[in-house]
Amino acid sequence: MAGPGLLSTTPGAPHVLVAGSVNSLARIVAQRLVDALAFRLKDEWVSAAHVAMSGGVLTEAVIESVADSLAKHRVDWDKVHIWWTDERYLPDGSGARFDTRARSAGLARIGIPAERIHPVPGPARPEDESPDEAAREYGALLRKYAPHGRQAPMFDLVLLEVAGDGAVASLEPGRAVLRSSDSVVPIFDAEPPAPLRVAMSLSTLAGSARVWLLGMGADRADAVRRALVAGPDAASLPAARARGILETLWWLDQHAARYVPRGDATTLADADADADGDGG
Repeated sequence: MAGPGLLSTTPGAPHVLVAGSVNSLARIVAQRLVDALAFRLKDEWVSAAHVAMSGGVLTEAVIESVADSLAKHRVDWDKVHIWWTDERYLPDGSGARFDTRARSAGLARIGIPAERIHPVPGPARPEDESPDEAAREYGALLRKYAPHGRQAPMFDLVLLEVAGDGAVASLEPGRAVLRSSDSVVPIFDAEPPAPLRVAMSLSTLAGSARVWLLGMGADRADAVRRALVAGPDAASLPAARARGILETLWWLDQHAARYVPRGDATTLADADADADGDGG
């Protein structure tokens, strides 16, 4: 993205793409996700692709669109691993957990083998109010799939919803966990209704190949503006610091993009969500 006062165009620098509605945005992101994974898995040397996602309404809409896509057959889903960037520390199967909501949105219909979907552990006992052990367990599972010298897989794609304060993946501005070098961290004081959570650290997310940030609604517009304008304020926002090595895309609806200069964003037509496109 280029323009006065905005981050420069370099590998992994942010680029903004804007759709007219949330439905259009979800369909376009879903198609581009299929394109990216199909292209990645075309390489005969690539045995697996790793995708991490946060919870949220827009993420769920993308999952539903992928499940409904006529083009999803282009991806060898047997080679795809699904992870959660963060999770509410609630019992397995709870309707408020992000993985439960993702399954309800259609994750099971995509065709990913159950053993390649990796939920964050929930409390072992009803009285358990400490996510420390769950964070350690998820960190150990990430290491199992990590290449030598890393704490986690090199995520091919990370989907993050941006909160109104510039938080991503339950990592809120000004919190000590932002400085953690652990791959996964416990969180004890997240925003209600679920203060206890488990989250990948910012250092883990920032080591990903592609990071896609999703934003919808006018209540996200100021956080989007602050994250995209270079300066001390942006440096304090987790959303600004979550950048992919190869690609960082901000997928926004027109309301979340209201403060982004028109010349610094690409407007997407709904035709971009053509389910039969070849992409790549």
